[in-house]
Amino acid sequence: MLSAPYIRDRCLRGHTDTVNCLAFSPHVDYLASSSDDCSLIVWHVSSGEVACTVHTPVPILSILWDPRRHSTIIFGCDNGIAAVLSDFQDPESAQAILLGVKAPVYCLDLDSLSGKLALGVGSEIHIAKPIAHKRYATFDILPMPPQLRSISESDSADDKCLVCTRSLHFLRGGNKLVASYLNHGIVCWDIETHAKLWQIEPGHTHRHIGFSALSPDQRGLLVSNLSTGADLYCLGQSTLIQRYPQHPHPERNYPLVVSFLHKGNAVICGVSKGSPYISVIHFIYSRIPISRTK
Repeated sequence: MLSAPYIRDRCLRGHTDTVNCLAFSPHVDYLASSSDDCSLIVWHVSSGEVACTVHTPVPILSILWDPRRHSTIIFGCDNGIAAVLSDFQDPESAQAILLGVKAPVYCLDLDSLSGKLALGVGSEIHIAKPIAHKRYATFDILPMPPQLRSISESDSADDKCLVCTRSLHFLRGGNKLVASYLNHGIVCWDIETHAKLWQIEPGHTHRHIGFSALSPDQRGLLVSNLSTGADLYCLGQSTLIQRYPQHPHPERNYPLVVSFLHKGNAVICGVSKGSPYISVIHFIYSRIPISRTK
């Protein structure tokens, strides 16, 4: 059981349209939020006051705090712009990331050891590295993911096979990247060789994925399935080890964010209507050996 329930502390008002993403800073003194109103707001957690507002031509789809720096945000936009902001006093000082393409930047992750930055850009996964102080540029693009075995030839010509990356997770060391795709399951890539190390086929019927979250010990992967709630997998294995069911609104089948809480002992799942729910993990997935590909 959780030691205490969560209650609302305060309501932050500033956006005028749907909020797309939220992210706490590494020291939890700031909260960043982005919205369909084409703004990114950085809030002081302690007071709820605005520390910085960034306005963009299009909505911001992804936010990531640099874990190595106290107040540096990386964000990606619907028009293919991605940038690094490190000076809250001067939002115009954001440094653009050189991607070479213009497509929505759906997701981001950064490996604090190697400094590599992964970006889900349209149908591609870009790997960027620093080229100057707080400037990044793409230096590699990963291969397209293989189709799931359950996808029929008739499906291969429609939207079920469009490549779209929903979440990215570096594994420790920065040489392996776990990518969750809307239509292609979950793939672990070797960044150096471009080899597919393993692939998880989702256990739900339609195989679509909303978002995913990597557990703090990097042994479990929580996946929102765009159908019945969230599923927990042992990393590298397609067998479901726990389900967190909910009943989504039939007309509001949005991609729902998931995350781990309490050092990986509980999960929180978004909902399409009502309040998010928190569940305790009953299965000790950390005792299951991770499958490895030689």
